[in-house]
Amino acid sequence: HIRNKAHEVVTKIATERFTKAGGDNIFNLERTESLFLDDMMDSSLWRRLLIDLSAKHRESVLLTYCLKNISKRGHHREIAKGINIANHFPVYSAMLTSEFAVVGNGGELRGMRDLIQDLRRICTGTSYTALFATEILRFLVETAQEQQKKAERATVRRLITSIRKWTRLREELEAAMVDPVVSAQTAEGTKLYRKRRRDFALTVSELHQRQRRRLRPLIAKNEFSGETLEHDNHNEEKD
Repeated sequence: HIRNKAHEVVTKIATERFTKAGGDNIFNLERTESLFLDDMMDSSLWRRLLIDLSAKHRESVLLTYCLKNISKRGHHREIAKGINIANHFPVYSAMLTSEFAVVGNGGELRGMRDLIQDLRRICTGTSYTALFATEILRFLVETAQEQQKKAERATVRRLITSIRKWTRLREELEAAMVDPVVSAQTAEGTKLYRKRRRDFALTVSELHQRQRRRLRPLIAKNEFSGETLEHDNHNEEKD
């Protein structure tokens, strides 16, 4: 009880008086004098304070350092619950790497509903966080499919299971962004969410268009130049 009261007092003082300059001065301390930071990052109570301060002082070098190290300790979802993780892309990227590995190597998705719901909420916060997440999942699936070709039978079975779960998760994230029914249930159909859904759909469409242009350069050249494809081929034969 006394410890909780002390924590409340310290949290209140830190929240009211913390400044970027004062916090960053901690880096001028000797290593032995700043060890308390490690203790704070190892404590769930003090991590909460550091994360909350990070949400209010995004420019603080000290708090950015703390966030990265809290992330390295594996407390990604604690961070995501306390801040807009889209503002801390390295932390977001590390979180996806860790959590998608849990999804791929863990049990059935039915047994990970809390994790899946957290990922859906975090990843669909903005159109670009959603797009980044779905592209990572796509990359994981494609990499696993390549590994299947050289893997032993037991490994192939494990990879098939991981591919199935990553594919299902990607479909859920995409549905949450572009399916009117799902997105309405997820975010109550707000105007902001509809805008995010539209941005996501437009970005995905643009990416597919770029991929088509890379795969079919003659057609892409024809689209931009107005020349016929036959004329373009004729010119190449001359070369």
